[in-house]
Amino acid sequence: MQRMTEKNRNWNEIIKECFAVFDRAESGLITRKDFEYILREMGGIQNPYLIDELFTEFDVDSDGFIDYDEFGFLVKNYLTDDDIS
Repeated sequence: MQRMTEKNRNWNEIIKECFAVFDRAESGLITRKDFEYILREMGGIQNPYLIDELFTEFDVDSDGFIDYDEFGFLVKNYLTDDDIS
């Protein structure tokens, strides 16, 4: 049980740290502009169509922003436990 709690804490810390990188304005929301900037500069993704596709997929409620919950869902679905160990 303690291992599961520790694992959840690690995931929450990873999500919080990653979100802070993308949320450059510290507004609690990731804009399309910031999302694109981080993917280009840190992720090496230069294809604008791919960036648009990813943003649209992760912006579940289609409000033009990726909020913390949407971001957490994306991180948990695209990273594995091995990625954070």
